[in-house]
Amino acid sequence: MVRNNTTHVAQLLIAVFILIGLLASCSDSSTPVFTMEASVSPQEGGTVTPSFGEFEEGDTVEVKFTPEESWFFVSWQGDITGTENPVVVTIDSDLFFTAVAEQITHPLDIETTGEGSVDVAVIEPKSTEYPDGSVLELTAKPDNGWVFLEWQGDLEGNDNPQTLTMDEAKNVTAVFVRDKFEIEIHTDGEGQVDIEVIEEPAKDVYPFETVLQLTAKASDGWEFIGWEGDLDGNENPVTFTVDDNVSITAVFERQNFQLNIETEGEGTVDAMVVDDPSKTAYPFETVVELTAEANEGWEFTRWEGDLSGSNNPEEILMDGDKNITAVFSREEFNVNVTIEGEGDVDIEIVEEPAKQSFPFETVIELTAVAANGWEFSGWGGELDGSENPQQLVVKEEIEVTAIFERQEFELSVSTEGNGSVSADPSGTTHPFETVVELTANPDDGWQFSQWDGDLSGSNNPEEIVIDGNKEVIAVFEEIKYTLSVSTQGEGSIDLEPDKNEYSENEQVVVPAVPNRGWEFIEWKGDLSGSSNPETITMSSDKSITAVFATLPTVSTSNISNIEVTTARAGGNVSDNGGAPVTERGICFNTSGNPDLSDTCRSSGSGTGSFDRNLSNLTAGETYYVRAYATNAVGTAFGSERNFRPGVISHGYINGVTPSNTSQFRDREYLLVEANWGGPGGNSVWLGQNLGSTGPPQRPTETNAGQAGWYFQFNESQGYFHDGNNVVPFMNRYMGSTTDWESGNDPCNLALGNDWRLPTSEELDNYRTASQSNGALGSGNRTDAYNSDLRLHAAGAVNFQGQLGQRGNVIYLYSSNQSSSTEAEYLFVDGRASFLGDNASKATAFPVRCIRD
Repeated sequence: MVRNNTTHVAQLLIAVFILIGLLASCSDSSTPVFTMEASVSPQEGGTVTPSFGEFEEGDTVEVKFTPEESWFFVSWQGDITGTENPVVVTIDSDLFFTAVAEQITHPLDIETTGEGSVDVAVIEPKSTEYPDGSVLELTAKPDNGWVFLEWQGDLEGNDNPQTLTMDEAKNVTAVFVRDKFEIEIHTDGEGQVDIEVIEEPAKDVYPFETVLQLTAKASDGWEFIGWEGDLDGNENPVTFTVDDNVSITAVFERQNFQLNIETEGEGTVDAMVVDDPSKTAYPFETVVELTAEANEGWEFTRWEGDLSGSNNPEEILMDGDKNITAVFSREEFNVNVTIEGEGDVDIEIVEEPAKQSFPFETVIELTAVAANGWEFSGWGGELDGSENPQQLVVKEEIEVTAIFERQEFELSVSTEGNGSVSADPSGTTHPFETVVELTANPDDGWQFSQWDGDLSGSNNPEEIVIDGNKEVIAVFEEIKYTLSVSTQGEGSIDLEPDKNEYSENEQVVVPAVPNRGWEFIEWKGDLSGSSNPETITMSSDKSITAVFATLPTVSTSNISNIEVTTARAGGNVSDNGGAPVTERGICFNTSGNPDLSDTCRSSGSGTGSFDRNLSNLTAGETYYVRAYATNAVGTAFGSERNFRPGVISHGYINGVTPSNTSQFRDREYLLVEANWGGPGGNSVWLGQNLGSTGPPQRPTETNAGQAGWYFQFNESQGYFHDGNNVVPFMNRYMGSTTDWESGNDPCNLALGNDWRLPTSEELDNYRTASQSNGALGSGNRTDAYNSDLRLHAAGAVNFQGQLGQRGNVIYLYSSNQSSSTEAEYLFVDGRASFLGDNASKATAFPVRCIRD
């Protein structure tokens, strides 16, 4: 930034003022100076920082050794000793010292599992004896009868050979295992061979030179004969040594069994060999088919013994000696009896040969038994006539029919009251189980009530089943109707005439009578419209409701979003009063008690919350607002609320307000809408300093209340200076190394989360923007006062609580620091303005607040 001579003079004055009260002392030039020099052993091991320099007595210096790749620090020697790195030394004499370094080397530990060895070859050594970065090639060599399996430790996988980089100490294991051989076992016949390891070297399973024992075990019905293949003879069990792949066969043969067959009853059994693999009589697992053949008048029933079930023929597997019995029994015949009509036929055995139930030539007796409402008429089929009971001899299947006929019953129907009954089918007598539908027909002015006698209930029409003589009575009663009345809201209904029941088509007059403060709105139910009184004709039971309503219930909400010329107001309709709310909204004026004759903003209809935006307001003017709601009864208003646009206020803020006394407790500020554009140029600003009691009256205003409060950088505590004393007492400034943080921002704490301190960019934009748009236009103190922000010379307070430049200079802090000890600020005096960057953070300046 380019500044003129006036600007430099002003900055010089500021620097002088800010430094008032700082304690300073001047030292003489007699302090001794010493030399410090460092070296490295060996020289290629690394570097020392700093390696050379001259320092005053008492200075402290941090010395650090940085090793080269593959080297490490060991210790200091000379005027500095020990192993601490970096090390801090205090200069009290000349210092000469050496940093000792060593090159990194790594041991390699190689092991083997099993029988074999590992060759090591250095492929890319940097020096000798496996230094850091050496590349080795390892080759695993198994002994005879062994094979290489894998690497373990700091090598993995089974690549052979494999390379290893020595960047640290290593441990590698080569794993060898015994070679293995296939043992192939076959069987001829049915059986199995068990393998048992007798002797195995090195505790491996089935390895080279393992001694095995084979045991042949025959299955049921088989026996072991001998060995074939790489074994011979019939020794069992047998042992041998595994020195190659082996193929062995164990040979088994079948055993032979007896089959005994018996019969029970009259018949024979034929036996036929179905499958005979050994071509001898009934050997093990021979399949024999057995066929049972019954004599005349007999039939095969089942197998017993070592066979079960009734399949014929049936097969049996010869896996041992067998005993089988074929069971035969007499044949039986069906006697099929058919019923015509409803009844039953009892069957009784009169004579039976050989004490078998229902066998051939059995003599049976049939008795026809009629069901209720039926009677026996005669026999049909292979019996005739009407003799009952009757006998017959069973020589074959027989078809017999027993014939029954329905009985006839009387139906008598009568009435109580005025009406008649029709029947379908008609008539006074009906066959058993005939279904007759009866319909009750009431005369005019009467209605069917219920059935009595052999019918009950009130269903019409109703069915009756003729299962005996029946008597039925239809009961009729005269028609009467009821009129039910109810109300919504507060009121009542008169009935003319007022009775419990009304005759059909009788007319009733119904006036609706509202309570005080309520009005009749409409009829609901079996009446509609809004005529009052109304007449209703009783053609059925009726129910009517009279709806009464009163004014709706509405409340006015708090005023929100108050800006310089706008705000937001609304309300809530919690009860419609019994009638729909057709319109709702807000009315406002500047005199109080606003109504529909004032300025109003409609906001729809119905119940619930609503709000509207108010615009083109006058800043600082007091406005009065009431919410309204309209229904069929009229318009109701909520309570009155008032507000002032373009004004914001706060009470006592702990940690911001200088003191919790009435002098500082309540503050109110005018708001300014910026119009100069750019950073901060479209935001809302405070029109006076934070903490001030009102806007200044001139650019050189010296009134303490209008100066507002002073704040140290990145501190929330405000200080008030009356020209002589500061409130509260200024403690030692704790310091800050950051921009102004939101948690310490007094604008945020006093006015809300959307308020903050302006940035240096926003202050400088205000300083340089056009005066025609309300900004400073790079002007002086008078131009600042005439701008929209109306700035004045409130001065500053140093860290000792001393006031300076009030009435002369405008200082405003930004939220940005320029260094760890200084901050950026706006400076304006009687001649010029600039954005400074050298304000001590301990100095307290006034602040202006901004809201986006």
